[in-house]
Amino acid sequence: MASSQAGAYLKSLRYKADYSTEALGEAVGVKRGTIERLEKGDDSVAIRTVTRVLSLLGASPWSYHRLATDPHLSLDVVLQHHAIARSITTYLITLATQRGIPLEMLAELMRIPLQTLSRIAGEEGHGGMLPDLALLLGLIALDGALTDVETIAQAERDHDAIARQLATQRAVYMAADQTDSALPRQMHSYPLIDSALRHLSLIQRNSQDLPAMLRQELSRAIRDLEQFQILLRALQLEPNRSV
Repeated sequence: MASSQAGAYLKSLRYKADYSTEALGEAVGVKRGTIERLEKGDDSVAIRTVTRVLSLLGASPWSYHRLATDPHLSLDVVLQHHAIARSITTYLITLATQRGIPLEMLAELMRIPLQTLSRIAGEEGHGGMLPDLALLLGLIALDGALTDVETIAQAERDHDAIARQLATQRAVYMAADQTDSALPRQMHSYPLIDSALRHLSLIQRNSQDLPAMLRQELSRAIRDLEQFQILLRALQLEPNRSV
């Protein structure tokens, strides 16, 4: 049976999104009682309804699953992780804005839909949580500082305010570093991406025994990484480019 902690997780996100149980039910096409059962941890609710609720509230399917199956996982820990992830998103959006990079390009670099990023950017402190991979790609692309991420993660409160302050300071530092340098700007290398492309290409060359669907997914992953690499290099050469 789904844990009551998982239900409490959805209930907390519903409160933050300012939905009543009736309004949320209408939004996903079910009755209020279904939402109430879901928030009590009733695992008989249809999976289609659960996924719609998760999507609408910007909930993490991983967090919901963990809370539903791990009795030792605290809801407070999950909500703290949400706060940190949202604040890292705030950090990336602020850093991109300060560097003159539009949301369209940031979304492309993070490999997420622009609509998703725009919605989170417009929901101060109440937006959904982006996947960890998207945050990592954003940090790599914008050359974010890991010490900034650590500071955000260790903060006990005011995560968003700290994230904006650190991103602004980072942008100022990067602008000053470029201005003060008399040397031509050097291209950064991304050994992790280069290594991943080498390994995936090797697998692709020896993938005759793999199912056709897996070969297609492998080709798609290689194309995505190559496009991401191109975007990173374009961003280095034209940091103020608009799309």
